[in-house]
Amino acid sequence: MSKLNLFNAVPLIVDEQLRGYSQNEIRFNQVSRVVNHVFLRTNFTDDTKNRATVQTMVRNAIDLMLNSNDKFIKILEEIEEDRINN
Repeated sequence: MSKLNLFNAVPLIVDEQLRGYSQNEIRFNQVSRVVNHVFLRTNFTDDTKNRATVQTMVRNAIDLMLNSNDKFIKILEEIEEDRINN
């Protein structure tokens, strides 16, 4: 499996791991699992600074998924379109 671009990986993994969850159901361990998957599926180095960056990106993607689902779905569609075209 080829590595994903960080900016594509975050929303894709958030969707894969947390689709269907409500805000009250998402816990710290689930966010941590998403962050770990991002590092596994990208070439981004897992260090303290990068972990903080990825955690912020994951939290923002979760917020978008929960509160602006139409925008989140549009981002996922654009990622898929880009994958098909490249």
